[in-house]
Formats: sequence, structure tokens, C-alpha cells
Amino acid sequence: MRKLLPFLICLILLGMILTGCKSPEDSSSETTSESETTTTDTDTDTDTDTTTTTTLSQSVISELKTNLSSTSSSRSSRSNQEPVRVSSRSTSKTLTNSLSSSQITLVTDAASTAVSDAGMGSSEDLIQLMPKIIEGAQTKLATAGLSSSTDTINVINVIVNSMVKSVNGRSANLPTSSAETGATATETVFKKITSTSVSNLDEAGLSASDIGTASSELVGTVVGSLGSAGISSTDIGGALDKITAGAVDSLDEISGFDVNSLGDAIDNITGGATAALGDITVSGFSADNLSAMVEKVTSGATSALGSISMTGYSSDNLSSMVEKVTAGATGALGKISMDNYDASDLTSMVEKVTAGATGALGNITMVDDDGGRFDAGDLSGMISKITAGATSALGRIKMDDYTSDNLSSMVSKVTAGAT
Repeated sequence: MRKLLPFLICLILLGMILTGCKSPEDSSSETTSESETTTTDTDTDTDTDTTTTTTLSQSVISELKTNLSSTSSSRSSRSNQEPVRVSSRSTSKTLTNSLSSSQITLVTDAASTAVSDAGMGSSEDLIQLMPKIIEGAQTKLATAGLSSSTDTINVINVIVNSMVKSVNGRSANLPTSSAETGATATETVFKKITSTSVSNLDEAGLSASDIGTASSELVGTVVGSLGSAGISSTDIGGALDKITAGAVDSLDEISGFDVNSLGDAIDNITGGATAALGDITVSGFSADNLSAMVEKVTSGATSALGSISMTGYSSDNLSSMVEKVTAGATGALGKISMDNYDASDLTSMVEKVTAGATGALGNITMVDDDGGRFDAGDLSGMISKITAGATSALGRIKMDDYTSDNLSSMVSKVTAGAT
């Protein structure tokens, strides 16, 4: 037995050595397959080992949810934060809403449902997607438990501001194939944002008496937010033309809104767009550009007058409507707040107000059901109303150093712009 003892000890030592030399790979073979399927992609579903991709609509709606949350007055920390504005200008419009977190979820879920129901969940085209998102979100406001029309309008302002901001950095999602005739893809998407929001004001629970204020507010928000869209200063004029055209053209889609309220709404639209010019923050855009921009405001609105289809509205109404176009823009000139803009600029501004409307008369095409139409024979009467609208609104301008002494020079410029 003593002779076997050294041999047994050697066998035991040999076994221990062989066990210690076993590779780490062998010892972990049971867990290798699980660790090999783990990824670092935050969008990976670890239960099914599949990678999910965030769609364009999901991203835009997520951004909407963030914007609604950041502007919500119901947030406990809201009082400690700086107000959210449509642009970086300290005087620009403040954005706020009274939605709770659960109401925000209802609104954004409705937007997602609208996109899904339209079969556009995988669409990469913002020009097609944004109208559906706006439609879904605004329609939900009617049943979201908002206490007043003011609360509803505040939410709509945030919605359109969010859409404009979501355009930034996504030029690849603005295909030229979706652009309207005579417009760029960028101009088209701004027009779609505006027209969809205006046409769904009734779906948001607003009454016919709220349309003027609501349309003025949302148009002003879209215009003031343009700097957040990542566009250049050379893009602003075309965008303004299409924004006001889209707003005016969509008024006939509002249920319960009739021809008797049409003129005031048009006045509000051009007034809202004009007042918001001072909110735009884009490199290369300054007070020197304002007169050219207000010309685009009235040009776009005037061009759309022939596209309105509404009971009781005919070519006979065009002259009174174009009067409202220039009245709204002129009356809002004193509401523009911008460095280096003052009363001395008003004469050039009113001239461009009427010039924009007059220059767009040729874009109006309208044939009535009874065969009546707008043609060259109506131009003199239209021009007369263009000047009348601007002249009548001169008294609405409130501005430092602007007095009745300025009226004669202003009236002459009104006439000069219209001829």
C-alpha cells in the first residue's frame, strides 16, 4: 500500500492540473448564445432580438409631445422656467397651453391614429404626413376637456409651431414631387400646415365666432416660427405668400362658417401675418426686408380669393374681400416689433401693402355658377377697394411718432402702390 501511495498522489495532482487548465470559453458555453444576441442599439427589442426603427411620423409626433409638455402651464416646474417663444426674439409671441400630461397623450395618440388610419405610418414625406398629424391632434381637442376657446387656440399655436420646427433638418423629406404647382416643396409644406390647421378649426371645437381670432393667431404663429424651420432669408417671401394663401383658401372648409364672416376672417389673417413679421429670426433678415415681406402677405391672400367656394360667395364679393386684405395688413403695421423699424418706415410699408394686392389681381380666376366671372373689366373697381381698405385702416395704426400729420403722405403712398 505504501508503494501505491506516491502513485495515487500523482494521479490526484494530475487531475487537479487538468481541471484548472479548462478554457474560460468552455466554462461559459451555456451563456454564450444569450450574450451574443445583445446589441447596443437603444431601439432593440431584447425579448425578440429584433431592431425597431423610429419612423418619420413617430419622430414628428414625439417632437409635438415634447413641445406640448414644455409649454404646458400645468407642469409644476413651469414657473421656474423662461417662457417659450415662437422665436429667439425677446418680444416674440409666448407659447403656452393648459394641457395635463394625460391630455397631451390623448392628443398625440390621436395624431398617431390619424396617420395610421391613412396608411401613412411608413411615409417619409412631410408634405403628406403633417396635415394628417395636425388633423388628428386638432380634432382631439374638441373632446380633450379644454375649458375655453382661448385654451384651444393656445394648443393649436403650439401644434403649428411644432410642425414648423420639425421641418428643420429634414429637406430630404420634402420631395419636389409633392410640391404644388408654382411652389417649392418648402413653401408647400408651410402652406399645408396653415391650411390644414385653419380648415380643422371647427373640428377642434371652435365656433364660427372664434374663427377670426383663431386664424389670426395660428397664421401669426406659423409666420413667427419660420426662423425655427432652418430656412434662409431668401425663402421667407415665398413662404409668406403661400401661408396667407393657404389660410384664406381653406376658410370655406370650416363647418358653420359663412360668407358674412368671411371678410373679417381675411382681415384677421393678413393682420396676424403682418404683425408676426417682427418675430422672424433668420440670418440676413432685418427691418430693411419688411416692406417686401408685407407685399407677399397681401399678394398671397389676394391670389386665393378666387379659390374660395362658399354658398353666397361669388365674383361680386371679390372687391369687398380684397378691401379686407389690405385693411388687415395696414392696420397691423404698428404691431410689428423689430429693431430699426419705426414710424418713418410706414410710407414704404403701406405702398407695398397695396402693391402686393394689386399685383396679385391677375392671379384670380373665378367663374360663378351663373356664368359670371372676374375679368379685366372689374380691375378698376378692385383697385379702388384696395386703396380704400388700406386708407381706412391708417387710423388703426398705433405707433410712436405716428400722428394724423402723417396721413396725407401715407394716403399718397397707398395710391401709388395700387397703381
